Amino acid sequence: MKTTFVRFVLKYKNEDSPYGDLARDMLEDKKIKRTWGYKTTKKYLISVNACDRVMDLLEVLINVFILPSK
Repeated sequence: MKTTFVRFVLKYKNEDSPYGDLARDMLEDKKIKRTWGYKTTKKYLISVNACDRVMDLLEVLINVFILPSK
């Protein structure tokens, strides 16, 4: 089964890094669903006025997420 973007990000939850911070924030936000892909996640984060740093991290992570399929 192919993993979703949110599940991919959540794999970082135990890291002491910006990626881990983002993953833990996503876990705390009960509106974010593990089934969401990148586009839905990005749209939601824009709607809640996520800071530029979060949006930058999202862009980095989508590139890491799609890298194995290239």
